Amino acid sequence: PISPVDSNILVQPMESNSGLERQTILQMVQDSGAVAGVNADYFDMGTNNSPSLGMLIDKGELLHGYNSKFSSLGINKNMATFMIDENNLPSMEYYGVNVTITSNGNVIGEAGAKNIIASSVSKPIILDSHYYKSTNEIVAKHPTLYTIVVQDGYVSYQSLSGEGVDIPDGGYVILIPEKDANSYYSSLPVGASVEIEEKIYMSSDISTAVSS
Repeated sequence: PISPVDSNILVQPMESNSGLERQTILQMVQDSGAVAGVNADYFDMGTNNSPSLGMLIDKGELLHGYNSKFSSLGINKNMATFMIDENNLPSMEYYGVNVTITSNGNVIGEAGAKNIIASSVSKPIILDSHYYKSTNEIVAKHPTLYTIVVQDGYVSYQSLSGEGVDIPDGGYVILIPEKDANSYYSSLPVGASVEIEEKIYMSSDISTAVSS
């Protein structure tokens, strides 16, 4: 039998080339050069431009996921997550995600998601350059959003409402709904330090910090 602990077997997440456009398993296998692929997550059949509904972690980095505190998906709907730990031991449990925005140790607020744009934006969203190069298409669909650009851990720009911005390599942006813009802009002025705390937890107990 094939086992993930076999030294000749490498099991890792696989997405479409863009990471955001839904593709068949066969297409993803062919594009990635994998030997085989298995459909491993929940996804929305009603759209072709969104990632899987569950979290995606690759090499210890949270690539995308909804904040379970606000989302009705994932752990809140008993959607289990398949994990392989650093010792190549597999598990399938009910994992949740928390994404918190802080500055100098002070909590500014919680993001609704990382690298996922829902049909409506009611909570701040973190977007990095892994999937997006700019926010132009996003603000065209959500013209009341404001954007904070973060580079090298510091706020470098605050956009106007509906203004598209480039996402810096290695940096990220915080998309902010209009109702929260004043609060975030006053708490995170240009030059302010920003940290994004991403925590993965099982059931109700936070167990592992993915990054901070």
